[in-house]
Amino acid sequence: MRVYLKGKKLRMVHIWKLCFRKWYGVVGMALAISTTPSILLGQEVTYNGSLQLTSGDYIFNERTYSLYLFNGLSVSIGSFQFSANLPLIKQNTPWVSYSSTGAIPTGGPQSNEVSKKGHGERVVLYDSTDYQEIGLGDLFIQANWRLMEEVKALPSISLTAGFKVPLADVEDGFGTGEFDNGAGVSISKALSICLAIIDLSYWRLGDLTGLELKDAFVYSLAIGRPIVNRKLNLLVSFSGCSEVIDDAGPSAQIGLGLAYYLDSGPNLNGSVALGVTDSAPDFSVSLGWGIKL
Repeated sequence: MRVYLKGKKLRMVHIWKLCFRKWYGVVGMALAISTTPSILLGQEVTYNGSLQLTSGDYIFNERTYSLYLFNGLSVSIGSFQFSANLPLIKQNTPWVSYSSTGAIPTGGPQSNEVSKKGHGERVVLYDSTDYQEIGLGDLFIQANWRLMEEVKALPSISLTAGFKVPLADVEDGFGTGEFDNGAGVSISKALSICLAIIDLSYWRLGDLTGLELKDAFVYSLAIGRPIVNRKLNLLVSFSGCSEVIDDAGPSAQIGLGLAYYLDSGPNLNGSVALGVTDSAPDFSVSLGWGIKL
């Protein structure tokens, strides 16, 4: 039986109490950072947010629609950048979990059924569990070190490290309930009028009860080009992840994005992506923004 929020005032009060309990620490941290700039000499604090809608049946017999509202803060100090992000998630099934590598078709509370999947088989899950359609995801924390600036024939290189703190309810499909950690490298190089970007990372993923998640290699290849007085940028990308669930196959998407930078500092960006494998959502669209504080 599904649990819906419409017309249920008591349930909405419960949801907001839940959100408050998990958000107050992050909000307090944000206020502390933004109101004490003198503590961190030369710091740059930015609020980053995005709204993303995804749709896909993945490896299941029913389509899942997911809406993610990402909210995060980043602090830049010299060649270092530190960021934290906590998503609010709404979806119509509990079968897709959001992790460090993106959306994973874990089956949520029925993950043991996914573990029985054979190669090329669809997983039939029955909507017989109670769950909330809206809730908080896991907290993502990342550090970035700009190791080398682009110089002549040499590219710009940055090293990254991050981890995921399990705050989400596993039974509702918002997270995996375990810590993840990973590290990677980002390489960018100007090529004539274009910019080439390669992101590579390796993640150790925590397992769900009844379902083992393989450690994952994540990649993104992108080509960007400035247009319209260099304030508008066009980006074409191909991204993916190695197989996380046995016999589910790897995840891969092709995407097209636009980013607009205002003179006053804020930026807006939007993108659409199409999944080319079963483990990826069939379609996703997102709108993002960044505001310097």
